[in-house]
Amino acid sequence: VNTITGAGVTAGTNDQTLMKYNGATNSVSVLVRRGDASFVSGATYSAFNNSNTKAMTDGSVLLCGGLNQDGTLITADNDTYIAIRKPDGTFRTVAREGALASSLGLASNLGNLPADAVINGTTDLASGSAAMTNALGQVVFQATVQGTGITFGTDDRCVFAWDPNVGLI
Repeated sequence: VNTITGAGVTAGTNDQTLMKYNGATNSVSVLVRRGDASFVSGATYSAFNNSNTKAMTDGSVLLCGGLNQDGTLITADNDTYIAIRKPDGTFRTVAREGALASSLGLASNLGNLPADAVINGTTDLASGSAAMTNALGQVVFQATVQGTGITFGTDDRCVFAWDPNVGLI
């Protein structure tokens, strides 16, 4: 995460960027900037976590962070995410706070999670919870969930694997 200053930059509004260095061309490009429109329709970026930002072998970048809350579309219940920015600039959602786990992959692969299991990992998703990637573009991360029969602090923590072809597995 880089903090920028200068003309057109307002501290706390649009002063953070994630940049990528290209050694072949000796150039730097901005991947995302705080305050810019995000991959979530109608939402803007609020923060990024650089300790779990990962460059992937295909040129994609794994991002973890938050979205600006507007009180309607984006609230404290759905403002964090893990996503992949592909080389063409498009995004794939790996996980988003407030999403049904089954909406992000094959429900049949989610084992004993109830059908209403919601990803509840505010801290986990924003921090990336030590998200790991491999050469196949797969991501492993941890998050808490809530739903029928899930007890907070007892059986609410999950380790998820995400595959670019099938989603959560």
